[in-house]
Amino acid sequence: MTTDLKSLSRLREPFPKEQIGKLPKGGIQLDFVGHGFLTARLLDVDPLWNWEPVALDEHGLPLLDEYGGLWIRLTVCGVTRLGYGDAGGRKGADSIKVAIGDALRNAGMRFGLALDLWC
Repeated sequence: MTTDLKSLSRLREPFPKEQIGKLPKGGIQLDFVGHGFLTARLLDVDPLWNWEPVALDEHGLPLLDEYGGLWIRLTVCGVTRLGYGDAGGRKGADSIKVAIGDALRNAGMRFGLALDLWC
């Protein structure tokens, strides 16, 4: 399988300002791209992109570590990279969704998604 480098390079394109949110963190505002806009970019580049948890529990669900986080494999254009996400100490029904969204952003950064916001 040949890696589509042209498509992968599209992941590094900056996000429009209207897709960049602000996250209050320690008295400052951090720029971030939410998982919805991240998902849209992934779908634009590779409609067959996929993620999967690195580990599963005894029920076949994503295995969370002692911090409530999980490791994932994100595959885009046939390339797979690891990422980690957690729910920032949240508990309850939405915490796994928060951890997955965080893991997608983390793994996506390894592809260059919103990398300019980190630099």
